[in-house]
Amino acid sequence: MSVLIPIIDELLINLAEAILFFYLIAHRLSLRQERKKLLPIGLCIDLLSVTLFNFTISNTWISMIITLVLEIGLTFLFTDNSVSEKIVWGSAYMMIVTISDYLTITLVKLFVIPDVTLILSHTLFRYQMQLVYLLLCAIFVFTLSHIKQEALYLPFYLKLLFLFLAFTSIVVSNLLLKIAYTQNFSAAPNIEILLYTAIFSFLAVSFFMILLIELLGKSYQRNLLLIEENTLQKHEQAQYELLSDTAQTLRTWKHDYKNHLNVIQQLLAGKNYDDCVSYVTELEQNLILHNSGIYTGNLVLDAVLSSRMNQIKKQNILFDFTIYLPERFPITNVQLSALLGNLLDNALESNIEANGSVLPFIHLEIKPYQDSLYICMKNSCNGRYNIKDQKLLSTKNEAEHGIGTKRIQQIAEDAGGFCRFLPEKTTFTATIILPLNT
Repeated sequence: MSVLIPIIDELLINLAEAILFFYLIAHRLSLRQERKKLLPIGLCIDLLSVTLFNFTISNTWISMIITLVLEIGLTFLFTDNSVSEKIVWGSAYMMIVTISDYLTITLVKLFVIPDVTLILSHTLFRYQMQLVYLLLCAIFVFTLSHIKQEALYLPFYLKLLFLFLAFTSIVVSNLLLKIAYTQNFSAAPNIEILLYTAIFSFLAVSFFMILLIELLGKSYQRNLLLIEENTLQKHEQAQYELLSDTAQTLRTWKHDYKNHLNVIQQLLAGKNYDDCVSYVTELEQNLILHNSGIYTGNLVLDAVLSSRMNQIKKQNILFDFTIYLPERFPITNVQLSALLGNLLDNALESNIEANGSVLPFIHLEIKPYQDSLYICMKNSCNGRYNIKDQKLLSTKNEAEHGIGTKRIQQIAEDAGGFCRFLPEKTTFTATIILPLNT
């Protein structure tokens, strides 16, 4: 029985730590939906592995490093965040453990007895220290779990720097702590004070360095967003100018259509067949012929819809629209081009991904409604969505997550309106409401 007591004691401590670890990553990161049911298995893996390490590896810092690698690995397995966030929060609990261990030893030395080894040899006192240690861990975990959450993105070199700092601070702190509570400093109390000061200073510097890296990561992310927005605006402006040129060419061709017919009729009436053939050939070479030209009375709408029609027809997608133009649109021509372009691109992509599993269709409706402009795009889909933190993201690679839908939402909100996305089993509906009286 006496042999089992230390094992049970170790298992209970490690179980509490495993629960705190998973509580922290579950609140700071987004758990993968398909792996939530496997969390108890992950907790057992953490519990049994840490217990095994503690009993079989005599070197404390090696055991700590292996445990750190294990917990980062579990974080990657169960969460769906950026690599930077997984590394930061996967290693955060080990930092909490190190700091809590230091604080527990310090409190005992200050308020109970200077020689910690005497307390460790006493079962009751040892249990009390363990409870204080777990309480401190829990306080740190709950505090970190419920502070304001922001996504953290780091460039590769900062990721390496953070990993180096995390490993170094954990290893060095534990080595210093081991020296602090295993050595007898009764003959040299000043050395003990210097040692504890060094431990505290090292932990504080490590902590503030990690905070600095986090701030750099947020600054880096803000810069990336500004660059992305600037690139997107330039792209939208270029696309709008191209569409405008195309639409103007279509209108010019439509205006000259009757003149061309008159010339052809005169050539045919005079039996000038060779000249007629040459004239038609010249038209084919010099005019942009769009069989899918759409004419709504608005230059931007004509250009955006006409530019997508060939792609839509090529995919055999049924496309219909109902458009009642307002007196004026409450957004700029560039924004209108970007808004409709993203809606149509998303609808087209969704139909292609469905791959014939449902009847492919796209329906667009634009009309004034009371004091607002109502825009609704409905299309078929395969019913598979990438939803994270109640936000609809792209099913493409991580770099493109949600750019289309995010841009649609941004345009709507900038105009004082809003948008709603309704993902269903076989259809997807995007609704945008823009106030007309702004």
